[in-house]
Amino acid sequence: MRQVRVLLVGLFVAVALAVTLHAQSYIWSSINGVPYAPAVRVGNGAETMPGFAFAHDPDTGFYSDNRSGWVRVASNGVEVARFEPTQSSIYNPFIVQRFMSVAVTTTYSPSCGSTGSGVFTNYGDSDGASVTLPSINTTNEGCEFTFMVVANQTFTITAASGQGIRIAGTQSADGASISANTVGNAVTLVAISGPDWYAKSVVGTWTF
Repeated sequence: MRQVRVLLVGLFVAVALAVTLHAQSYIWSSINGVPYAPAVRVGNGAETMPGFAFAHDPDTGFYSDNRSGWVRVASNGVEVARFEPTQSSIYNPFIVQRFMSVAVTTTYSPSCGSTGSGVFTNYGDSDGASVTLPSINTTNEGCEFTFMVVANQTFTITAASGQGIRIAGTQSADGASISANTVGNAVTLVAISGPDWYAKSVVGTWTF
């Protein structure tokens, strides 16, 4: 019975106490030293001061840039990851590279300079999706993209003007495309000086 009374008192305190911070309402309590909260809202925060941080590490945690569905992660005051409704990115400052995952339902044009590598799918597409590869130059050689068919629709990958795509012994014309529409098919392309995109790995058939 004592534990039940303590629990009821804690719940009463949780309902009774409201603290307003950053123009948001907070309801909180502590039961036996453990915090309880039916709903917790925090301010958006920023890279250097996340809205949801840790007492011993105030510049590490989660924050928002006030866009619906966006969540960002900071470590020591630096953004290391972001999660958005249609894509996610993980940034590693030690290798200065960003990994991106994007669901393409219409058209998309990735940039090697901002991503370095990434995975692109046609998840959610209903009438065909396409990606136009960035132009290869000396600053982005080694850029690597993986394309995966996860919806029963045609997924088309197109090279920039004057550049092609090579899969094993088959080379596309400059500015040409490869495509697949079988779920499970995948291809990883690497930007090589020449300049062309070379397939590092292939699953299933991709049509030139």
